[in-house]
Amino acid sequence: MSKIIFFDVDGTLVNFSCQMPDSTRTALKLLHENGHKLVVSTGRSKSEVYPWLLSMDWDGLICGAGAYVEWNKKEIYARYMSDRMVEIIVEYIESRGGTYILEGSSAIWERDILVDKNRALIEEWIKASNGNGVDAPIPKARLFSHISEASHIHKLNFHGMDMDSAVMERELNRLLSGEGLGKVKAIRFNNGNVFVTSGEITMEGIHKSFGIDMLLKTSGFDVSESIAFGDSLNDYEMIKNAGIGIAMGNACDALKDAAHIVTSHIDENGIFNAAVRLGLIKQEEI
Repeated sequence: MSKIIFFDVDGTLVNFSCQMPDSTRTALKLLHENGHKLVVSTGRSKSEVYPWLLSMDWDGLICGAGAYVEWNKKEIYARYMSDRMVEIIVEYIESRGGTYILEGSSAIWERDILVDKNRALIEEWIKASNGNGVDAPIPKARLFSHISEASHIHKLNFHGMDMDSAVMERELNRLLSGEGLGKVKAIRFNNGNVFVTSGEITMEGIHKSFGIDMLLKTSGFDVSESIAFGDSLNDYEMIKNAGIGIAMGNACDALKDAAHIVTSHIDENGIFNAAVRLGLIKQEEI
């Protein structure tokens, strides 16, 4: 029976040296040949996904942590933050000395007067996580001087916010509710169990599992036929709610606790080994 399989990108499909392991490429090829449908499910906006990764043979895309969904290369769902919501969030971050990147499906955006500080904080994030092998490239962004120049924003990444994400989320929602706007969710990025002062802010209710629900309605698959792979906190809902949720060996503890299966590390054939364990491909095919 065909399955629909969802894959996070960073730390799952692609390691923190920005490479896809050969065993993962082999597993994806064999899974497709065996009739399974394969979907990228990433926190990255579509404009941020590696072009070489997008060029591979995917049946669907979930980007922006569930805010943008494609099936058979056709957009089936897109949701954006209101201009005022974005304005309130960036004012809040700037007032606390942080920086940010705004993420849209066609472009990512960076404020011109914060470029040097933003790049320094991103480098700090990379350095802080380097003990776990992080070597992430700094993304190219369009520069803006006023927030009105940026458009169609799904979510944003923050940097240099040395505070608990729950506090940030609570304070932002207080500001947003004062103007009758929707709520947001804030999480910090992690590599394994190393958490840093960078993270992401998404619209409340928008997460990878939401994107999966939208895609399942279109694709005709039932949730019981779904499998999901991930490694970090923004994969939590996806892993918990999939028919089979699989945490990578390099995943944070919270995700491992929510998963049905914990496979090996991304660089130790994690995806391939899980596919063999589930009988989706054969060990001798590697």
